[in-house]
Amino acid sequence: MNDNEELMLELDDNEWPFLGDDHDRMIVRAIVYDGGGMFYFVHVSRDDDFGKATLIETSGGGVEKGEELRAALRRELREELGAQVEIIRRIGVVSDHYNLIRRHNINNYFLCRAVSFGERHLTEDEVNSFHLSVLRLTYDEAVKEYEACACTRLGQLIAQRELPVLRRAKELIDAMPKRKAELVTERLVLKSLGGEDMERMLSMMRDERVSATYMVPDLADEAAAQPFYKRLQALSEDQNRFIFGIYLGSELIGFLNDCGGDRECIELGYFIAPEQWGRGYAPEALSAAIEELFRLGFSRVKAGYFEENTASRRVMEKCGMAPLDEEDSVEYRGRTHRCLFMGVSADETARYRDSTKRR
Repeated sequence: MNDNEELMLELDDNEWPFLGDDHDRMIVRAIVYDGGGMFYFVHVSRDDDFGKATLIETSGGGVEKGEELRAALRRELREELGAQVEIIRRIGVVSDHYNLIRRHNINNYFLCRAVSFGERHLTEDEVNSFHLSVLRLTYDEAVKEYEACACTRLGQLIAQRELPVLRRAKELIDAMPKRKAELVTERLVLKSLGGEDMERMLSMMRDERVSATYMVPDLADEAAAQPFYKRLQALSEDQNRFIFGIYLGSELIGFLNDCGGDRECIELGYFIAPEQWGRGYAPEALSAAIEELFRLGFSRVKAGYFEENTASRRVMEKCGMAPLDEEDSVEYRGRTHRCLFMGVSADETARYRDSTKRR
């Protein structure tokens, strides 16, 4: 299969006799992985009409009436794994049957990268009847777990559905382009933060000219500020995040970071040290970031700015970004700010480049 091709499978239930389906169930499921090469599943222990079984299964569940697939997926992953994710892409659709309950399952599988984990929100049945817990496994461990659980009839149905999806997910992950460690422009280098740059970064973030429009926590307490910087430094070294220090020579002069989103649209934030304003460093850094994100396969890049911050709007305009029909009301440092958004798509950038070549 090529990288753009979706997996499409239609499977029969050979464990129980087919008596005809009496209902369909639209389902979303995810192969969830992290930057360390680990995969996340749910572990199920059940004893019901399907028999007594201990199972491994992807996280997911039924789509509620009127619910969009990706919204349903995010909800299910928050509930079962406590996970906030970046949805990379759809892997495909697996149609299968549970003959025992006369149900046709339409399983929509997505590939997701875990961004963070928090509290799970399980239903009473998931706690008391299914005893749901989280499994964190390597790829090889996951394959072995599926094969081991296939000794039961229900486990066999789940394994025949999910092992091909897991293998396809591994192929897609291995084929993904990797984020460059450094983005080099005519004058700047965007790279991970150095341990020696902590005081410089904290000084920039404490500057009221920066913190007025770039949202940062209160960094007055040194005991809280140092762990905050170390967290930023670690994130800047994570190849699955898009976080860079902006350097002029050996001097840290700014910062650029992802603010959430997925492959369809990722949001960026950025700032430049005030003493370096007016020299074109912000659009130079932002343009390099946008180009790298498009190379990585993101479809659209957007950024927000407080309405009064016209300088940031001009930076975005210089990078080819246009106003979006999107805004937000943000409470920050005792004020309510109107946040406007601008964006640019990979297609728009490609058309612009083609037009300039023809001139």
